[in-house]
Amino acid sequence: DAMVFSLVAFVVNAFLNWCFIFGNLGFPRMEYEGAALATVIARIVECALVILNLRFRIKELCFRFSSFLKLKFDQFGTFIKTSIPVSASEFLWTFGDSIVLSLVAGLSLDKQFAYSTYSLFGQVCFVFMGGAISAASILTGNAIGNGDPLEPLFKSLKKLGLGISAFNVVAIFSVSFLVPVFYDITPEYNAVVRSVFWAGMIIEAFRARMCMDLSGILRGSGDVRFCFLNDVLFVWLWTVPISWFVLYKTNLPFWVCFLFIKSDQIIKYFTSEWRIKYLMKKGIKPVID
Repeated sequence: DAMVFSLVAFVVNAFLNWCFIFGNLGFPRMEYEGAALATVIARIVECALVILNLRFRIKELCFRFSSFLKLKFDQFGTFIKTSIPVSASEFLWTFGDSIVLSLVAGLSLDKQFAYSTYSLFGQVCFVFMGGAISAASILTGNAIGNGDPLEPLFKSLKKLGLGISAFNVVAIFSVSFLVPVFYDITPEYNAVVRSVFWAGMIIEAFRARMCMDLSGILRGSGDVRFCFLNDVLFVWLWTVPISWFVLYKTNLPFWVCFLFIKSDQIIKYFTSEWRIKYLMKKGIKPVID
């Protein structure tokens, strides 16, 4: 269900991007503001689908206010300690990413178009990647709770992350030649888009592996504090400052700037790998006994 909802959200986002950015079907041409509006609407649709699914199809998972009165205090405390770092991480990371988008919005239209187009097709890659990561966190949590050996599971999940990364690299490379089919753009625009997509192949070689380690294995292990620090510190101490510097204080080609903007996804892969090895030596314990 989660994969279906993500796919629906992507289709809605892509269609509304086409409508709002370029002013198709009678809508005003909004460009980057249109891309932001399309993303918000797509996320509202996705959230509504999840809520309706829980309310009418999987009723046993649908929380009501009365359900919170039945929670044991120790379990509620554990829930709060675990959920707050995850929620804060997502909020602060999204806020930082919005600042990067505002920096890109100050560039020429060809660079804005290249960045938004790559982001759109990057979301397609994340549809399948997101499902695998969610499953990995569940498998990790179950294995820790059951006392099962973790090393074989982690090796399998890492191989899965590597396979998804390889698939995404091939997908991005293929789509780089199809952009003129989807959009009526000039050769100059196409050259900028293709260079960004080819730079994105380097990022995609690490992104799924990083997400599998960070959001799949480490979050599934309950190591939410490290995940919080790994996300928030990199986006605010590295991504936002380096994005401003390379975009406005250098004359580097845009594809090089794009690599710097997305480089945190490569660095976080190595920090996550280090953290997993550290926890394996130390021993991973269940969050709830």
